[in-house]
Amino acid sequence: MASRTFDSLSDFMTAESLESGVFRVNDNGLPIDASLEKHVGRPLLVFLHGAKTRKVDLPWFVGAGMTAEREVSRLSISDPSLYISEELTLAWYAGNANQGDISPKLASLIAKCAELIRAERIILIGGSGGGFASLSIGAHIEGSIALVWNPQTHVRKYYKRFVDDYEKVAWKQNGKTLNDLKRLDLTTIYSQPLKNTVIYLQSATDEFHIQNHLQPFKQKLHSENRCYFYTETWGEGHIPPPKNQLATWISFSLAIDLDNQILWQNLETSSRSAGVSQPTKTAMSN
Repeated sequence: MASRTFDSLSDFMTAESLESGVFRVNDNGLPIDASLEKHVGRPLLVFLHGAKTRKVDLPWFVGAGMTAEREVSRLSISDPSLYISEELTLAWYAGNANQGDISPKLASLIAKCAELIRAERIILIGGSGGGFASLSIGAHIEGSIALVWNPQTHVRKYYKRFVDDYEKVAWKQNGKTLNDLKRLDLTTIYSQPLKNTVIYLQSATDEFHIQNHLQPFKQKLHSENRCYFYTETWGEGHIPPPKNQLATWISFSLAIDLDNQILWQNLETSSRSAGVSQPTKTAMSN
């Protein structure tokens, strides 16, 4: 299926060009599969998926519908941990016994893609488990934007059966438990000053995520981190924003001048007229 295969991440990092299509990077016995739609010099939108159903075939690439009418590049990455077993439906792009922590690896891969296609901006996009991944990987990419909705911010505070499945399937080979993996707690990571930007969208009726993920994240967030929170009622529970609202937020992420606070305030005014709520908290930019 892959139009180009790299023997290792090191091999990929020496590439001098990259074309549109599916490519594979082999990494310690597991493939990192990605699909690239290239538009040289345009922003790079990186899509990361959440939990899959048993009907989903790997590799799983999401996001094509969100970029169909935009002059942007799209990179969709399939979580390599899901190849370990069909029993595993969610792994947060957080790694496994074979590959270790893949967040910095994926950050390097994304940054290399951006370099090869001369992308003017990197925007990581995902909800729920994909939101966790966008926050986690974005923390490694200076100047990036993570656009997330209803994300988990601490894997061990998600529903126990998903956490237990991930621990059993992905880490049993080396005897580690998730308690040994500090990177699964983004509240701690974002309690330190970082150089990325976060746009955090939250369903107002998703009480589980508000109490266990949003509130602890906001409470520990470092005051210098640029992170904006928006809460809206989209329906009942853990559901994503409507497609038209998500499209608006993508447009905001593409347009915003991260160093211009006046422009950001204008975007807030536009968001109100578009039916998007005001921020519940804003951390000042670096």
